[in-house]
Amino acid sequence: NGQDYRLPITGDDTALRIAEINRRAPGAEIALRISAAIPRVSINVRVRAAAKADSIDTDTYLAIVENGLESAVDRGENSGKRLKHDFVVRTLLGPFPLGSSGIQTLTKSLELAEDIQPAHTVVIAFTENRRTGDILQSLALPMCKI
Repeated sequence: NGQDYRLPITGDDTALRIAEINRRAPGAEIALRISAAIPRVSINVRVRAAAKADSIDTDTYLAIVENGLESAVDRGENSGKRLKHDFVVRTLLGPFPLGSSGIQTLTKSLELAEDIQPAHTVVIAFTENRRTGDILQSLALPMCKI
C-alpha cells in the first residue's frame, strides 16, 4: 500500500494490520473481465472512484503476473541452485489517469509472451493515488481455471 513496514511483524501483528486495512472503505470500485484466446488476451476493466475529488489523482494499472517460474543460478551464493519465483510481473500497462469524471472504462488486447503458462497466470487491475502511492483498490482474476 505504498508503505514500508520495517519493524518485525509477528503473526498477530499481521492479522491486526490486515483487519485494520479491511475495515477501511475502498477508494475505488473495480470490475474486471478477461477473455483469452491464447496467445492473445483481452482485458476489460471499469473503475469508479469512491469520491469524485479522488479521481483527479488516481491512475489505473493492469498487470499480467505469472507464478511457478524457476531459474537456475550459475554464480554467487546461490550457485548451482534452482530458485522458484511467484508473482513475477510479465507485463505492466499504465498509468491510465482516471480523470475528472471519476469513471473509467478500458479495453486492452495484447499478445502474451510465447513462454507464458496461462494456468499459472493472473491478470491484476489496481488503482493508485499518484500523490501518496496509496493503493485504492485491486482485483485479480486467473487467466485460466485449473
